[in-house]
Amino acid sequence: AWLQAQVISHDPSKKQVQVKVLKDPPHVLAESMRMVDFTDKKTVLLMSGKGQPNASIESLPVQNEATNVDDMITLNYLHEAAILYNIKARFLTQHPYTYTGDICIAVNPYQWLGELYSDDQHLAYQRLGRDELPPHVYATSVAAYRSMLHDHRNQSVLVSGESGAGKTETTKILMNHLASIAGGLRDATIAKIIMVNPLLESFGNAKTLRNDNSSRFGKFTQLQFDAHGTLVGAQCKTYLLEKTRVVTHEPSERNYHIFYQVCLNVRHRLTLGPTDYNYVGPLHTSAIEGHSDAAHFDKTQAALDRIGMDAATQRALFRVLAGILHLGQIQVEAEQCRDALAKGLYANVFEWLVALVNASLSHASRQKHHIGVLDIFGFEHFEHNSFEQFCINYANEKLQQKFTFDVFKTVQVEYEDEGIQWNHVAYADNADVLQVIESKLGLLSLLDEELVRPKGNEESFVAKAALLMKDDAVIEFPRTSRTQFVLRHYAAPVLYEVTGFLEKHKDAMLPDLATLMRSSSASFVSALFADPAVPSPATSKRRQNSAQNRVQTVGVQFKTNLSELMGTIQATNVQYIRCIKPNAAKSPTSFDHAMVIAQLRCAGVIEAIRIARSAYPVRQTHVDFLATYGMCFPDILGRTQSSKDLCL
Repeated sequence: AWLQAQVISHDPSKKQVQVKVLKDPPHVLAESMRMVDFTDKKTVLLMSGKGQPNASIESLPVQNEATNVDDMITLNYLHEAAILYNIKARFLTQHPYTYTGDICIAVNPYQWLGELYSDDQHLAYQRLGRDELPPHVYATSVAAYRSMLHDHRNQSVLVSGESGAGKTETTKILMNHLASIAGGLRDATIAKIIMVNPLLESFGNAKTLRNDNSSRFGKFTQLQFDAHGTLVGAQCKTYLLEKTRVVTHEPSERNYHIFYQVCLNVRHRLTLGPTDYNYVGPLHTSAIEGHSDAAHFDKTQAALDRIGMDAATQRALFRVLAGILHLGQIQVEAEQCRDALAKGLYANVFEWLVALVNASLSHASRQKHHIGVLDIFGFEHFEHNSFEQFCINYANEKLQQKFTFDVFKTVQVEYEDEGIQWNHVAYADNADVLQVIESKLGLLSLLDEELVRPKGNEESFVAKAALLMKDDAVIEFPRTSRTQFVLRHYAAPVLYEVTGFLEKHKDAMLPDLATLMRSSSASFVSALFADPAVPSPATSKRRQNSAQNRVQTVGVQFKTNLSELMGTIQATNVQYIRCIKPNAAKSPTSFDHAMVIAQLRCAGVIEAIRIARSAYPVRQTHVDFLATYGMCFPDILGRTQSSKDLCL
């Protein structure tokens, strides 16, 4: 939080500043004082005694002339306090959306604001311009749709933010609006696409410490459009389902929603008694306030019907889920094998379900363009952080790198290349963190090395990393532990406990268990573990002579998937929505200043506003400029020069 205060004295040697808090009204203070931003780098240098001797500290106004503005690039005075105050004012007046140039900031309102999503609002944002209406994610979806039609280019909308910031709900709101634009919610294909969201939530979402409906997998949904802009289908790509949640979770958390839905609705058909199951915990204390598992099960079944799953297959599916719960009740010495089987069963069910969804929804033959919507797990920082958090935060680093490239690097490099004079804006670059994770001698490669060593272990992994990375500023290794390291992510430093890293990184089910499942008398189960396509002799020989002749580890596979995802996104025009969590209590009226400003800093919002204010508002390629305005200069159109030369 910020307080109006007067500096009494400061001691550069001790890095201490003594201040007197001022309690007079702002209009009185404005006549006799000035405000200083102590987070500004120049101010920090001057206060430490290291700045230029004759330099002066720049003043900030007590407050902006206007508050509750739609677009923060219009603020008279730009500093953290002003941005925070503006977002807070909007949040408390039930305006969850704010622009920072082309970026939409979405603060989780922790309540459903139905008037913002009415049919009239759908139509208004389709018909009117962005500047004629209040900020809304509808404007973002319309911008993506219009750009797709006008520029004939695929689009992506990246929804990011920490866990509990509202990414999943924002994604659903976006997709509903895109559906209404491109055909209407009553269309059978579109209705099917919309119903898939709650289905995948049932199987892939769970209650966590910070979020009652946390996505425990990443999802990139490509909405398929024909040449006329009609929505004709969709395809989902999923990433890194949190398998360990199937067998263990924190006491105040839950397993995947579907297990509770099954226990409450079809327990009698599946011989599930009133027992509390080890994998789900006490049923009578696991209910989520405002969340009806019974009602959500009805939606799950309706969605299964909609994608064409017959009653017999649904019964087989629910029997497997019940079987997983029964499996957790078996007391055996080989607990790891039992849990590995349970995780493998559920992971295969999830993969099978996604494939079924895609077979039902995708119409690639009719697709001309697509709009991809990314809903991926937010940055996580818990008291105990394991391999799951490491992978999740790695994914968020990749997304942050893309955001940095688009918003900061691209603009500044472009201006430098074109010789345009402007004030350079400093920004944080997370390239060093990604280098530590994914380079040839990075953390993922070191984990792979430990797996192939006969006696590889986590302590050896940490020791090697500490030796190789001793000069890297973004990672450190506590002297008090041999199984921990701290990685300085763009969002916050995270302490990782590596015990269990190798097992989770390998994540391999014993071949005997897979063979056993393939021999099951239940055709549904055996199909889940069917052998992959048999490679040709030539392919097999190449693999034998390759360093890749080993089980592909989770981390490396995830790295490959992330690279493919970023490659797909790179080929599109990207819109950004940054979701903000206003408080930890899930309250619609509480606004935690420190929590929000930390997220704004991590998201690079302030730097993005400075870039937007400094940059030119309109940019066009030479080709697009000629296509739009070339008719005004008919004498140049027949020339054979390049588009750039013709424009110049």
